[in-house]
Amino acid sequence: MLLLSRRVLSLVCVLPLLASAVPAHGFALRVGKTGKVLVFNARSVKLTVDASKAGAPGAADAVRAAFASWSAAGSPLRVDIREDDAPGVRGDGRNDVAWVTDNWEHGSDVVAITLTLFKASSGFVSESDIIFNAVDHRFSTAGDGDTSRYDVQNVAVHEAGHFIGLGHSEVGPSTMFATTPPGEVAKRDLDADDREALVALIEELGRRGVNTPQPVSKDITDPDPEEPLIERVGDGSLATRIGCSAVGRGGENGLGATLLVLLALLLLTRRRVRVVAALSLLAALLAAPSVARATVVRAVTLRALATRATLVVEGRVVAQRSRYRGHLIVTESVIETRRCHKGTCSRGARVTLTTLGGVVGDVGMHVSGVAQLRVGERVFVFATRRAGALRTVGLAQGLFRLQGELARRDLTQLHFVGGSPPAATLQIATLRALVAPSAASRGR
Repeated sequence: MLLLSRRVLSLVCVLPLLASAVPAHGFALRVGKTGKVLVFNARSVKLTVDASKAGAPGAADAVRAAFASWSAAGSPLRVDIREDDAPGVRGDGRNDVAWVTDNWEHGSDVVAITLTLFKASSGFVSESDIIFNAVDHRFSTAGDGDTSRYDVQNVAVHEAGHFIGLGHSEVGPSTMFATTPPGEVAKRDLDADDREALVALIEELGRRGVNTPQPVSKDITDPDPEEPLIERVGDGSLATRIGCSAVGRGGENGLGATLLVLLALLLLTRRRVRVVAALSLLAALLAAPSVARATVVRAVTLRALATRATLVVEGRVVAQRSRYRGHLIVTESVIETRRCHKGTCSRGARVTLTTLGGVVGDVGMHVSGVAQLRVGERVFVFATRRAGALRTVGLAQGLFRLQGELARRDLTQLHFVGGSPPAATLQIATLRALVAPSAASRGR
């Protein structure tokens, strides 16, 4: 018979209480890298829907039904929807839902993307546009499970959750869960976890003092289109001030059980230092946020990355700036090449990678799932030229950060459709071997 000390027995008796303290839900709120939740500073906003190019009869009604689902569940943000086939312009202060049928610049793998303008100092949103890719994908409103098309309402109710301020959930049945197969209609109906997320959002708005509609600034002019490059390593670059993470009350399913087993095993060692370490680990993991994903994409295989990329390089990010490009904000990162695996380049050559989003002055543009680079880090990049600029293949899927012998990519802001998410961590040697047969030149 196993005999436990009184101290260990007392702690073991606390385990059920710890288990009850671990949340069973997994929702999150959408925040920027500054730690501020991205929300409208208003109780009511207007949204314009242009479904003229959706290729799906009743698409505007499907979008209206998607937002109505959140309203019926108690959303603190009232969204007044109207139809208008006059295209909006990014940065005009108008919230739009639209389908693009030509000149799609975000890559064929992207099904839908949300572009959000916000005030960097406060986290308050000034404009949020949901854009569907009708160039490479087809949509339906029939709700018949056709796997060759994406159900408009199913996708829209998920994107509407992001629009009002929610991140992703780790709970499978919920509308805000992170994966969607083509033809799915289950996300049309909200889950209990989605409703709990609304409660947390209401609490957040209360803390921020969002009680009445506030005027939204439309002044998004370019103060300095020739902003100098950031040359300082470890600068706390613009890329660290944008993007999508989350705050919430839940983590991955099974986290509580895993931690409790860990604690029990460590407690049985009767080593005080291990008990203290375990409790510290428990506190840290319970406090760790889950991550929001608002860009809907298809998974790109490693072989497809290598095939579709016109330039594959290893190097170090040496400079970075964010600037306006028309009504959009883009971030340009300069990479000094150490190895060129595919394309025309040489060791020491500098290439400029462009990503959508960034911060200029106090105006930020948030786009989930884009490749986030930081000055000073080593990277392995699969890139191709689109819209006159060099961009990663598959958004964040084409950017790996190098640490020792490992290559890691951040896929947490992507919502994958039609399959499981690709591997986030690989050996650098695996990537080099993948592109070696097709290398046009290589720096040594």
